[in-house]
Amino acid sequence: MQRTQLTYITVGAVSFATILFELLQTRVLSFIFWNHLVYLSLSSALLGFGISGTITAIFIDKIEDRDVFVSKLLTLFGLTALSALMLTYLLPILSDNLLILKILLAYLVYLPPFVFAGAAISILLAV
Repeated sequence: MQRTQLTYITVGAVSFATILFELLQTRVLSFIFWNHLVYLSLSSALLGFGISGTITAIFIDKIEDRDVFVSKLLTLFGLTALSALMLTYLLPILSDNLLILKILLAYLVYLPPFVFAGAAISILLAV
C-alpha cells in the first residue's frame, strides 16, 4: 500500500476508536450523572481536539520522526482511555454533595484521550 492509503486507514481507525470511546463515555456518564450531564462527553471531546490542534500547530516543526511520534500518541491514547474508564468507577463512591468535584474529576479524566487522539489525527493529516 502507498503511504497515503496507510495514512487514511490510520486516520479512519483512530477516528473510529475515538467515537467508540466517546460513546462508551456517554453510557458511563449517563449512569453516574443520570442524563443531566451526558453532554460532558461531547464538550470534553471538543475541548480535547481543540487543545491538541493548538499544541500540534505550535510544535509541528519540532517533530523529527512523524511515524514514531504518532505511534507514541496512539499508545498514550489507549492507555489514558483505559485508565479513564477505570477511574470513572471511583466517581459513584464520592458523595452526591460533591457533585462539582465529580464533574471536575470527570473532565480531568476524560480530556487526555481526546487530546492524544486529536494530536495523532492532526499530525497524520499535516502536510
